[in-house]
Amino acid sequence: MIKSTFIFRFLTYIIIGIVFGASIIGCSTEKDAALNRGFHNMTARYNGYFNAGEIINESLTGFRDKTKEDYTKILPLEVYPDVEAATALNPEMDKAIEKCSKVIYKHAMPDPNKVRDKDEENCAWIDDNWLVIGQSHFIKREYAQAIEKFKYVKKAYVGQESIYAAKIWLAKTYIEQGEFSKAKIELDKVTLDIKTADANKKSFKDYFSKKGKKKMSKYKRKKARREKKKNKKLEPAKFSDKLKVEYEITFANLYIQQKDYKKAILHLEESIKLTKKRKIKARYMFILAQIYQETGDNSNAQFYYSKVAKSNAPYEMRFYAKINKALTATTGRE
Repeated sequence: MIKSTFIFRFLTYIIIGIVFGASIIGCSTEKDAALNRGFHNMTARYNGYFNAGEIINESLTGFRDKTKEDYTKILPLEVYPDVEAATALNPEMDKAIEKCSKVIYKHAMPDPNKVRDKDEENCAWIDDNWLVIGQSHFIKREYAQAIEKFKYVKKAYVGQESIYAAKIWLAKTYIEQGEFSKAKIELDKVTLDIKTADANKKSFKDYFSKKGKKKMSKYKRKKARREKKKNKKLEPAKFSDKLKVEYEITFANLYIQQKDYKKAILHLEESIKLTKKRKIKARYMFILAQIYQETGDNSNAQFYYSKVAKSNAPYEMRFYAKINKALTATTGRE
């Protein structure tokens, strides 16, 4: 009796598993239900955005590890392949593009091929997949295709954080093409986005301050939150610290390319404050020291070379930091 009961339960679990699996597999992209959204969000995030992003990161890390730096010149803030090196990375970039393209085709909600006049995307990771495709084209130096994808994200995903990234990557692409005025326009738009997002964040905190909570009843607070959630599409997305680093570095790169070092210094100093990863921070500090040295500010140059020499930067960078510190020691500060 016990054995038959166990078998019955076992078979029941198998049937439930099969039914659940079938329902997942058959999740419609037209139905905006929690189960559908959950399945398509998870798949779009990991099968596309995450896995493709890992391909890009591993490819760039391998390329950068093999790249010989020229410490006699101001180092690039971000190292991307030239024409020859990009050709070697093309197969991996194509894999990333293919993964994200499949995800967009299978998991966009609703399917734009079936729903006319689509005005809302219910799968939260589709815009991120579009960004990865654009970044892959950028690394391949296919700038026209990259611009096309970034502009699409800007137009199609208003109110989402992805539009900030799209504008920054557009600026990066224009800088690579030598279109500095276009890059400046995009970055100025991001400057306004940051101010708007910060103002919105402050107003939200003020609205729900402790003093405000005492005055509002529990019902009114819940009603206010519902209204805020209802109007979420009308509010700007949060501007993350990670994106702020990208913004500052891209602006600094724009000014370095134009040899406007005074403005580049301001953005580099901000990026150093925001950067969490120590090796990346050390690189930014080394470049900042190079710029100070280039402009004749030996005191600040020596200060930052000293910090790099004591950091966990690559050995060669620490070696040149010590040499350059000695060269700028006449008026330096310890």
